[in-house]
Amino acid sequence: MLSGTVAYTDPRIRDVFQRWKLLIDKGYFQENGDALDWEDPMTYLYREVAGMTLIGHFFSSRIPSNLKERIGLFSFPELVPGQARVELAPLDVFFIRASSSKQKYAMQFLSYLTSIEAQVTLNRYTGGFTPMLGAPPSVERLDEAGAYLLKQANATSPYFDRAVPTNFSEPAMLELKAFMLNPDVERVTTALEALRQAKYSDK
Repeated sequence: MLSGTVAYTDPRIRDVFQRWKLLIDKGYFQENGDALDWEDPMTYLYREVAGMTLIGHFFSSRIPSNLKERIGLFSFPELVPGQARVELAPLDVFFIRASSSKQKYAMQFLSYLTSIEAQVTLNRYTGGFTPMLGAPPSVERLDEAGAYLLKQANATSPYFDRAVPTNFSEPAMLELKAFMLNPDVERVTTALEALRQAKYSDK
């Protein structure tokens, strides 16, 4: 689907939207969700007004220390028995322009960022994981849980809007947002398929 080779009207994709619609119809989402940014729902979670939120592990570094023991994380539920486990695992990348006049200093900084010390410090504040062999594992409970989920995954993927072409992701995200307000499976899959045919041919 992310590579643009599967139609959004495919029964497998329609099934996902049907399941999403079921949750919307049951009132499992906040009514003003479209007006919130990613950090806003965390307050509801902290106060136990919300039971869960769909978000990446990165948020764990922002949880107040007095609440961390009350919060856990788990993989997205299996929709089809036996399906492959895919975890969202975007990468943070540092780079420097080839035309930069600060090449020497930038390279020194990038070299420092590749040290285990820098990686451990960086990930402590960003809620990430270092890909470096030999780096000590985090002792934080949520970090251990997140690392375990990644190790158990059959594959990883970046976020939807990073994995598809920009000219597709922007209008597609608007369609997904509209679906939250009007969960019409036929309308959204037809609209996304029209976008796929129009935008992927432009790549």
